Amino acid sequence: MNEKVMPLPAVSGGVSEVSKNEASFGEYNPKRFIFVFMDLNNKCNLRCRMCHFSHDLKSVPSVTMSLKLFEKIAEQVFPKATQINLSCGAEPLIIPDFHDYLRIVKKYRVPVVGIVTNGTKLNEAIITAMLETDVTNIEISIDGATKETYEKIRCGANFEKVTKNISLLQDMKKRAGRRIPCLHLNYTLMRSNLYEFPEFLRLSKRLNADSVRATHLIPFKSLNIINESLGLYREETNKVLNESRSLAKELGLSVIMPLNFDLNKQESKELLFNKPNCRIPNFSLCIISDGRVIPCAWFPLKEWCVGNFQIQNFDEIWHGEIYKKLREQFKLSIYPDDCKNCPVWGDEILQNYSFVEKERKDVFNFSPDPV
Repeated sequence: MNEKVMPLPAVSGGVSEVSKNEASFGEYNPKRFIFVFMDLNNKCNLRCRMCHFSHDLKSVPSVTMSLKLFEKIAEQVFPKATQINLSCGAEPLIIPDFHDYLRIVKKYRVPVVGIVTNGTKLNEAIITAMLETDVTNIEISIDGATKETYEKIRCGANFEKVTKNISLLQDMKKRAGRRIPCLHLNYTLMRSNLYEFPEFLRLSKRLNADSVRATHLIPFKSLNIINESLGLYREETNKVLNESRSLAKELGLSVIMPLNFDLNKQESKELLFNKPNCRIPNFSLCIISDGRVIPCAWFPLKEWCVGNFQIQNFDEIWHGEIYKKLREQFKLSIYPDDCKNCPVWGDEILQNYSFVEKERKDVFNFSPDPV
């Protein structure tokens, strides 16, 4: 099998430094043009300090997408998909029969199939399933280079266990003669782990990661984490980022990281439209575990639910009135207010992004509203 290192897949969060083409989801392919973002469940086994799962979610019912619903979506959507992300905010590897979902995906030969995970539940059986079903990318989120920092941020995780799981993945790939799934490591930059980022790059090199992506913390309200935002520590952040760029080049490591702060300009106090090249309604389909759909993972579900695969088909949703109206507006660079201060990486001017607290209601996969 002729395998190549796959680029980092498109993601749904984090202000970072990428190209205009990536920000606008690349060239249009009439046969495979959809980027699918899915959460197969709405739970996580960790309570990371900066994550929406650290809110009290006891009142939110647990919902795992049934295989029957997944097969319906796969049949209608996956032949049109250029990329599928099987997780957005939840932890997919806690689903007991996760391998069955992967086997369904394989039938449709989607060019890029990605999984985002915290890596704590990665094991031999799951890795075997990923190898057998040709998963192309696995992104593992690690927010510290030391046990103390990592476990303080990622509450409930064990540093040695996660790095051991990553080593197992790389060893099993080597023994199978496979380059995929490519390993991409994610790092949420904040005050508590800023100075460990260079060491994290060294750790990533030792783990033979294909790339690293560092993004700014998105401070959710009520988590009392706004003081961790690097928008408050601009000069020292720039120093660490400069050091890290030089180190990445020395290590030969592919790294995506935030732009430097412009110390001569003040952060905008007004929330602005900071993604002038976004065309997400033309390409994006975000599906939550109960089958409901929104155009963008950062649109509030109550206001932007465009359909439900439990009771509708793809054509009804994709060509529905909300999608059509959004496409017309985006073509004219007319954006809804929910596009202001977009946290998704892309072709932004960093000074047009405001490091302010974000409401949890904006996180699409935790609405307890009934179908």
